[in-house]
Amino acid sequence: MASKLELYSELADRQARQITGSRESWTGFLDTAGRLYKYPYDEQLMIYAQRPDATACAPLEMWNKPMNRFVKRGSKGIAIIDTNGERPRLRYVFDVADTIGGRQQARKPYVWELKPEHERAVIEAIDRAYNIDSFMGWDSFNGRALIGHGIGDVIFGLAHELSARYYEDHQDDIGNSVEDSFLENYGEQDVKSAFRDALTVSAAYCIMSRCGINASEYLDDEDFLPIFDFNTTESVNALGRAVSNVSEEVLRNIEITIKNYERVHTAERSETHERTDIQQERQLPDLSQP
Repeated sequence: MASKLELYSELADRQARQITGSRESWTGFLDTAGRLYKYPYDEQLMIYAQRPDATACAPLEMWNKPMNRFVKRGSKGIAIIDTNGERPRLRYVFDVADTIGGRQQARKPYVWELKPEHERAVIEAIDRAYNIDSFMGWDSFNGRALIGHGIGDVIFGLAHELSARYYEDHQDDIGNSVEDSFLENYGEQDVKSAFRDALTVSAAYCIMSRCGINASEYLDDEDFLPIFDFNTTESVNALGRAVSNVSEEVLRNIEITIKNYERVHTAERSETHERTDIQQERQLPDLSQP
């Protein structure tokens, strides 16, 4: 009789073979991966296989403390294969939807949202980190927001640039991963092109999905065609790890930018409100009223 670990390992392999069978399956996985971008690919895949609608996951002990939340009775944990020890083992996480607040100071996970007022700050942060001119072909940036390009264009351009960098850093492993896939008989340059195209569209979609951007305005069905050539566990895992790596890097940068923006503007609003209150207190009384 197969152990639980073996059953979940089979689930992971089966899911990896299935998610590139259609655009809907792949983008469904990318939606989950975008929400859970701080998890590595292998754990994103396991969560998607069991709870594709998960939004914020953590182990039981983290929900209990410091979050002061408790897992609802009867909730089923999401199994993850932990390979950090001497041998693989299962550990479990729970989605925030499976929890309730404790009686005192229950905390909710921080879930950032990209709003229109954040876009300029995000683009400027991307420019500082990656030099937008180098991959967008712009004459100059000069701190001006958008400059004729929507933030979706910037994200797509960045995904394309980081995909090229990722391939150069991992090309040997990628070449080995395509054995027995539809890419097996491709030449080296064709494998390079296929992987970079698949990674670009996947990372761009994943980042846009997490940012609440309508990806259909930037990506067509034909953009996803390279995905279908990744039809083995090894090739899908190679692509999935690349998507997770690229999207996490960008999304962490965006998260930090939004946090800093909100911190500064919250302080400014507080200071303005304080000055207004002081001015009102110092006004002379209205003696025209009885």
